[in-house]
Amino acid sequence: MPVEFAVFLLLIGLACGLVSAQIKVSPALTCLTSLYFFLPVIGIPVENVISVVIATIIVACLPTHLYYWSKAMKAGEVEYALLLKYAPGFAMGGVIGAQLVSFVCIQVILVFLTFTLVLSIFVNLVQWQYFKLQSLPNFPLPIGMFAGGISVLGGNDGHIVSRLLNHLHHRNLENSEGTLHGMSLFLSFAALIGFVFPAVPPSLPSMTSLGSGLIGSIYLPAATTLAVGLFLGTLLSRWQVSQYEHKILLVCFNLYLIVCLFRIWQ
Repeated sequence: MPVEFAVFLLLIGLACGLVSAQIKVSPALTCLTSLYFFLPVIGIPVENVISVVIATIIVACLPTHLYYWSKAMKAGEVEYALLLKYAPGFAMGGVIGAQLVSFVCIQVILVFLTFTLVLSIFVNLVQWQYFKLQSLPNFPLPIGMFAGGISVLGGNDGHIVSRLLNHLHHRNLENSEGTLHGMSLFLSFAALIGFVFPAVPPSLPSMTSLGSGLIGSIYLPAATTLAVGLFLGTLLSRWQVSQYEHKILLVCFNLYLIVCLFRIWQ
């Protein structure tokens, strides 16, 4: 992999790690939208390498999820009941979604990516303390499979759907981050297996200039570099923003997602 491309991915990872840690949003979503904007600038059309981009990003987020989850477990800030309820379904959905990503057309992936962006904006905007739901269907396995599958097809690590489920179950907010990263960890690790053994191996003439390193659908040098950037960005964001600053950053992030919606369909 060229040094210039490695530096590019490291900077993207640093920025996305800082943003996702500060405003508590999906690191995979921030990476995917950023690469969708900037990869064409360096001569790599995203539409031709979308399966590799999704696989590489989801795998790159694994160390960050593991760090947050292990940290939350040590502090006792994980909702194990919710995690164990949906994690098996998320894992199965992750494998299925990874297989589907390898052969569906770009338009299908863009539809699911659009759904992911809209869902993220919805979850960020709704005042969940005023939202009361009497009960949820008690089918955790199919719900988890569906949530995991659409998350991977939308280029996400399950973080957004996990946050939605956490809100709908009215769980303790102090334990939410550890639980969300735990669900994302299960989904991402299961998806990794699906990406290593894709249903249809990718054919990528546009990436020949980047050298070897493709394992299934995962471009390992890029995944490693992006993972280092994300993890460093997470470690650098140790300071806490005020509630007012958090709201401003969240509004800016939602506006950014709206711009992304127009960008992917232009």
